[in-house]
Amino acid sequence: MTIQLLVSVRDSIEALEAAEGGADIVDIKDPSRGPLGYAGSEVISEVLAALKTDVPVSAALGEAFEWCDTPNQQEMEILSQLKFLKPGPQGLASAVDWPARLKALRDAVSHGISTQWVAVSYADYRQCDAPSPREILRHADSCAGFLIDTFDKAGDSTFDNLEFSELRDLREACRGRGLFFALAGRIQSRHLENIAELQPDIVGVRGAVCEQNDRTGRLTRERVSDFRSALDGICVSVTS
Repeated sequence: MTIQLLVSVRDSIEALEAAEGGADIVDIKDPSRGPLGYAGSEVISEVLAALKTDVPVSAALGEAFEWCDTPNQQEMEILSQLKFLKPGPQGLASAVDWPARLKALRDAVSHGISTQWVAVSYADYRQCDAPSPREILRHADSCAGFLIDTFDKAGDSTFDNLEFSELRDLREACRGRGLFFALAGRIQSRHLENIAELQPDIVGVRGAVCEQNDRTGRLTRERVSDFRSALDGICVSVTS
């Protein structure tokens, strides 16, 4: 099984570096605005204009609670060119009607466009008052996939926050419902053997492909290429 590599970028220069380094999906976000920082429609437009390949492009939308208004027509047109959209669940656990709030956001932004949604959960969900991964997955009916990430980007990885057996159960639940299973959350090269054993459909990285492993630093083509090669190599060794 081939695991797709999603690389998060903050501008069009990094987007080209990621695509040329071997990313299967280019994901747009602003790392200075949190784990799923929304980069804004202008940056998204610049990335889409710069990429002249068939690489799918996704975007983080920040946290769901940050969207109080429906995007304007111009913003909607830009978002409609993306393959996937993903808002974060921070703070939603305190709201009894959080599934309805997420659905309302998806309906408002999806009106008239075919962009697909990804249900995002945080492995360290207690730290940010988010619903648990199982609760998020339970309400992911209108989504194409499910992403497990971390909220605290200075803290532990997803593998440190959740038991491997729980991650495996989430993966199996996704496959049983026809959703892709994406794994992110401070993933580094040291996690490659865990990734190969878990076999997610997608692995998402940023810090691991930036200079000095710093997610706020500059992403380089060479580091993307190195991670891509290491990921392919470990997966081949496990399946052979």
